[in-house]
Amino acid sequence: MFRFACLAAVATAAAAYKPVIMMHGVGSDRHEMDTLVRLIEARGGGAVATTLPLYENDASFLTPLPKQVDGVAAAIRALVAANASRYADGYHLVCKSQGGLICRCAVEAMADHAVDTLVSLAGPQMGVYGAAFFASIKVPLLENATAATVWRVAYTRLAQATISDANMWHDPSHLDSYYEHDKFLPGFTDRATPAMKANFVRLAKAVFCVGSGSPYDGGIEPYQSGVFGFVDAAGAVVDMPQQGVYANDTFGLKTLDDSGRLNLTVVPGVRHGDWTGNDDVITRYVLPHLS
Repeated sequence: MFRFACLAAVATAAAAYKPVIMMHGVGSDRHEMDTLVRLIEARGGGAVATTLPLYENDASFLTPLPKQVDGVAAAIRALVAANASRYADGYHLVCKSQGGLICRCAVEAMADHAVDTLVSLAGPQMGVYGAAFFASIKVPLLENATAATVWRVAYTRLAQATISDANMWHDPSHLDSYYEHDKFLPGFTDRATPAMKANFVRLAKAVFCVGSGSPYDGGIEPYQSGVFGFVDAAGAVVDMPQQGVYANDTFGLKTLDDSGRLNLTVVPGVRHGDWTGNDDVITRYVLPHLS
């Protein structure tokens, strides 16, 4: 009897944490998430963290985001199918920057997902816009543009079919062109389908983290995009409650919020790289959500 009790205790400990699946950010690779892997697995209790080895380095910005969403969804399905017992009780998604946007969209696209908690680390959920972010883009197709004129290139068929930054470029001064020609972001925000909403609201919890300070956090601009805020044509920040995607509950943000399942974590002074490189930031603001 004592031996049985001990074995039961070991089995319970081994199942203490759900497995974690992760996706890196733009211009990076799976190793960007190595610190997270170390800290997640160091908790013991059978914790397992796996980073998807997809769209790494140049491929991260030279592959359009609709294709990346499909690829991430397919990779999650394959990983779960290959380890059915490990993922039988669901799993968490922890995704950085562009990967955070991709993972949120993958959740919307997957009627078969078993995601418990989605954690987005400085993900540009409402897109990107701004001079500092534009200066960080190193794509030949955009090299002769400026932040004010890049919409003319970003909203072309060629750019939308080849560059992830073009899929995220959300110019508040040219919204007609954005809604007409952006083949990615509006379809997962303002124009999400009822099926996408149904998939998203099956989450047990959604956590969106970002650091506050200057508009450009070192990876996205404006930083408020990480928590569903954005700027209007005059440059004023419009926070999530005043955004149509929230007020109209287009893909389920308000539903999650009303049911206490939406967590927005805005930490003063935290920079883009801290979410995957700073042990203290990860331990304080990420790990508590991964039960």
